[in-house]
Amino acid sequence: VLGPLRRVEGVIDALGAGRLPATWQVGGHTVIVNRDTRFDGRPRVGRYAIVDGLALPGGETWATLVRIRYRFQGHVVARRDAQIPRMWVIETLADAGGSGAQAAKVFLALDENTQVDEDVENGNIGMLVDVQARMTPSGWLAEKILALTDPL
Repeated sequence: VLGPLRRVEGVIDALGAGRLPATWQVGGHTVIVNRDTRFDGRPRVGRYAIVDGLALPGGETWATLVRIRYRFQGHVVARRDAQIPRMWVIETLADAGGSGAQAAKVFLALDENTQVDEDVENGNIGMLVDVQARMTPSGWLAEKILALTDPL
């Protein structure tokens, strides 16, 4: 018996074996994917996922849609707000967690659906931000940009 609709968000902690259906761990939740599950992006351990699906009696989620999003922190180094879509440049923070990720500049488009924290909207170049974005055929598109006081 399938239950009500459920949304699960978090980092992909584990992907099941290559056969479907497979059991994944997303943000500490058990998610079941199968041939009917639709994907927006490429799932990998460590990437951020937004899963829409149906609640199962045992607490698992039967995934109908998995959207992969990229989350990173960095400093705003340039803004072009007069053009449509707006374009910002974020210099990402080098990873202090041991993965060896280097700082990089990300050219990020913002559209009418991008949620921008008011503090960021009114902020200055150099401001520290947390970004959730997705890859599109034309490049990175920001979905959320939030102000940070300290890196996560």
